[in-house]
Amino acid sequence: MALNSKQVLIVGGGASGVISAIQILRSRALLDIDLAEPNDQLGLGVAYSTTDFAHLLNVPASRMSAVEADPNHFMEWADAKADQFVPRALFGEYLEETLNESIMLAREEKIFTHIQSLVTSLSQTETGWNVSFADSSTEEYSAIIFATGLSEVNSHSIFNVLAGNPRVIDDVWATSVPTVFKKVAILGTGLTFVDQALSMLTANSEIEIVAISRDGLLPFSHAKPNAEIRSDDLEFPTARSIVDFVNSHQENWREAQDSLRSRFPLIWHELADSEKSDFLEIYLSWWKYHRHRVAPEIYSKLVEALNEKRLHVIKGRIEDFDLLEDSIKLTLTRGEILYVDAILNCTGNRMAVTNRLLKDLILIGLLTPGPLDVGVGCDFETLRLKSGTGQIHDALYGIGPILLGELFETTAIPEIRSQAANIANQLAK
Repeated sequence: MALNSKQVLIVGGGASGVISAIQILRSRALLDIDLAEPNDQLGLGVAYSTTDFAHLLNVPASRMSAVEADPNHFMEWADAKADQFVPRALFGEYLEETLNESIMLAREEKIFTHIQSLVTSLSQTETGWNVSFADSSTEEYSAIIFATGLSEVNSHSIFNVLAGNPRVIDDVWATSVPTVFKKVAILGTGLTFVDQALSMLTANSEIEIVAISRDGLLPFSHAKPNAEIRSDDLEFPTARSIVDFVNSHQENWREAQDSLRSRFPLIWHELADSEKSDFLEIYLSWWKYHRHRVAPEIYSKLVEALNEKRLHVIKGRIEDFDLLEDSIKLTLTRGEILYVDAILNCTGNRMAVTNRLLKDLILIGLLTPGPLDVGVGCDFETLRLKSGTGQIHDALYGIGPILLGELFETTAIPEIRSQAANIANQLAK
């Protein structure tokens, strides 16, 4: 294959894209890299764009290295203890600095270019892939890595019907959330809710927050491990068997779930589609509730707000709503009525592909949806993407959240780092 001087294109400049670049730059692969991302800054994405230092990483520093060959890289950069939960804004700085450091280390062998534009289309050629950008330019590449994420948030009809109203905020990361309100309702009680609630509680001592979710549960706190639990020799043929294994360890459920993490993509891969469907329909919220924990100091702040009656958690759903002159009337499933000044959507991202480029490529058959129409389809071992006919592309890769349907556990930094190293090793051959 004749190689273009700009051989590899990474589509997307969030954490997945930047870690992909870092791994390639530090690998034996003699490849030049273009990274297509419209934003000025790289590595931030949704997760690390926050400027609020009260927003902490949800895993300890010892697990946040962006360099596969150096597990302590972030911990040493941040001068943090292994079990310390560092402000999330610092991780964005870390990714940017580590990328620049990697560029300098590889400067004599490789060239890195940030293309500040969106990829609009691509087509296969005899020598690779022809790519068109939003600025009307085109380039040819020998390999492409999609690191776009799934993008769109879940929504509720209230955010569609009342779209544009400053009291109704659908995407909390794309909009500056006002803190002047006295009483705010938040849909969802996961990690996005935690960030938004803590910011508002800190900024406004008089604010009252009502969190509404189907389960009415707040995230658990991390805890120091007190047992070693292994699951290497166990099989999990059903969705229920996964849940039973974690629950059977009672107070050591954290260690039990953590023991599944490194091998969960393989467990997921071996599940029948019917069992995957059961897991998503019946146990997904249970898994996420146990899996996505917060730093102990963050949990303490939530408990304090609950005790002070500044934070309330309600199990239920919004059945009806009405925009009044100076408030929003919410009617919940049990008939409870709330009057709030504003409502925020913190229900998380959709699992189906919503990225426009990926949707277009699926439509023309260049890509295919993942299992149960979640994410995009790929080869389990190589992460090479599949076409609509099931063909595995030679040099078209996926990384991070877009592989949710194939790997399920594919959004945390250790998993993304491992995937990036896998792809870099293949490109080096």
